[in-house]
Amino acid sequence: MMPVNGLALSEPDATPVIAYWIAQHGLDTWLDRLVEVAVLPIWHLMAAHGIGLEAHGQNLILQHDNGWPTGLIARDFHESLEYVLELLSRPDLCPDLSRIDPIYKDAPPDKFHRMSRPEELRWLVMDTLFVFNLADLSGLSDLLQRRYGLAETAFWRRVRTRLDRYASEHGMQERQAAFAPFAPQIRAESLISDKLEPDRPQHGHLIANALATDKG
Repeated sequence: MMPVNGLALSEPDATPVIAYWIAQHGLDTWLDRLVEVAVLPIWHLMAAHGIGLEAHGQNLILQHDNGWPTGLIARDFHESLEYVLELLSRPDLCPDLSRIDPIYKDAPPDKFHRMSRPEELRWLVMDTLFVFNLADLSGLSDLLQRRYGLAETAFWRRVRTRLDRYASEHGMQERQAAFAPFAPQIRAESLISDKLEPDRPQHGHLIANALATDKG
């Protein structure tokens, strides 16, 4: 098992941790499998079930068999498991959190776990899964470009193609579109501002959305 954010690490001699895996399985085959195992489950929870996870690196553990991705373990979501009531596939299973703590009883949307709109889930999922895990400075997409010649645009085109196919396979085009995940710009959390000004509400900043790239 390996934390997903460990996939972009290198050994002391600068050899990527995943070098043996890619040599054994092939870059294209391995990367397709990684997207299938590490991206689709988190995306499915959002698009199909209306649930968002704070899926940054240490919260996602990749299971693998000699480097071949086989499963995903998600953990530590006591604070940042979010949902939009109107998008829940099984609203009857939504727990009454006020029975756990009265603070939840009259809390407005967007304060704790219940969000007011799909964009809030998209922000959580795409910020952690894509921006922090796969695209941030020295992330996996950067490593694959530097060491294996796979352009970052090609990497994100591959992810986008799989997400579009997912929606088509499951008749989820409208639900996926409700999150506007392929808008030219998306919000990302302002981590430095949060640390420097912890008492000031932060609303993130806009970044270019790599998934908005032309798939042609």
